[in-house]
Amino acid sequence: MYIVNIKNQLYQICLENINKRISTIEKRLNAMVEARNSETKCVVGDKHETGRTMMHLEEEKSRMQYMEVVKERENLLKIDCEKDYEKVEVGSLVNTSNGDFFITIGIGRVILGNKTYYCISQVSPIGLKMIGKSIGETFVFSNTPITIKSIL
Repeated sequence: MYIVNIKNQLYQICLENINKRISTIEKRLNAMVEARNSETKCVVGDKHETGRTMMHLEEEKSRMQYMEVVKERENLLKIDCEKDYEKVEVGSLVNTSNGDFFITIGIGRVILGNKTYYCISQVSPIGLKMIGKSIGETFVFSNTPITIKSIL
């Protein structure tokens, strides 16, 4: 039960993180749209068009980021924290000889109580090395052998 509680806490932290990222991007997009709509054409001409083009490129970049983060949240929402795992996969909490990793989204180090956990993506360099491994298996990351002690 304690482990499920830790997974739920880590999951909530990941969800809050991704929701904040979505909110930040939405605010940035709204500000861009407002700025674009309130801008009036001036006599400067070329400078004005260059500015509008740059704004449009920034807006497109932000829209792409938004779509990526929304997709990341959709994948996060599919995770079942109460599921038991035999192999490392998305949603598993992996205890290794080199730390504890929650395979969800990449937000990095999270401290709960006096213990450190790393929330990582399955496509992160270390996540790619771990995915599909079972308890007792060892992999090498940054020239360091790491053994999987448990998968929850």
